[in-house]
Amino acid sequence: MELLKKIKTNYSDLSRTHILYDFPYELTVMYEGVPFEFLLNMKSQKRKVIVFGSGAYQMEKIAPPIFQRHSWIHHIEESSIFYNDPTLYLGEMSIGWGFGDEDKHYLEIISNILVKIFDYSKILRNNVMFHGSSGGGFMSLLLGGFIKETKVMVNNPQTVVTNYYKSHVDALFETLPSSHLIDDIMCKYKTRLNASYFYNEISYIPEIIYLQNVASQHDMKYHLSPFLSELHIMSDFFSKINIVLYCDKEKGHSPLGLNETLVYFRDYFTEL
Repeated sequence: MELLKKIKTNYSDLSRTHILYDFPYELTVMYEGVPFEFLLNMKSQKRKVIVFGSGAYQMEKIAPPIFQRHSWIHHIEESSIFYNDPTLYLGEMSIGWGFGDEDKHYLEIISNILVKIFDYSKILRNNVMFHGSSGGGFMSLLLGGFIKETKVMVNNPQTVVTNYYKSHVDALFETLPSSHLIDDIMCKYKTRLNASYFYNEISYIPEIIYLQNVASQHDMKYHLSPFLSELHIMSDFFSKINIVLYCDKEKGHSPLGLNETLVYFRDYFTEL
């Protein structure tokens, strides 16, 4: 990773000249003093792209930017983009869900940058798939709402941030002004914290392939169940969401591996 070519620009200056092809590189886009970092591997002969989000990382071993699954670059036929969540720079946390700060939703800014990259690369929205597990799955679900006509494939994702483990949620909320009460945060930022509420708010559900290990009881009870119960009232619910259940007691919340995931990638892109 240290040997990769690195490019830095401002959001207002981002142009097609910053999109390079046929080798991986890092692109940092500065937005109001915040670094939005991407690892890109754009292929000149491919007009389909998988965008990867990251979940929790081991703070004692590595530091942001976090590009989980970056080694998959060498196994993916399509173009690929990995994005770091700059929320991680705001405090001592290993997962940030793209929340951002008091005023800016970083995940929405990431979506705006991605739109520019797609347009400069002449990539159609329906040739884009967002992928991630755990917190990366949550961000993928929201990005599919921000950027219409794209597809989403998630594996054991969070759907309600505040239903995740308390220590991680507390670490995020501690980055907000101390005057903010927990109930006020949950109310004011509900679209940043709850995927179902976000979809209801924008009256839109992207096409979703939702891979869930039934052996992960916490995911089943606190994320899949509320996600489905809160969304079933939307008219296109059944046509947009494909729930794929599997059982792996050893993996639990851990996502499927490369080879297993590649099968789903191949099936999906074959249909396009």
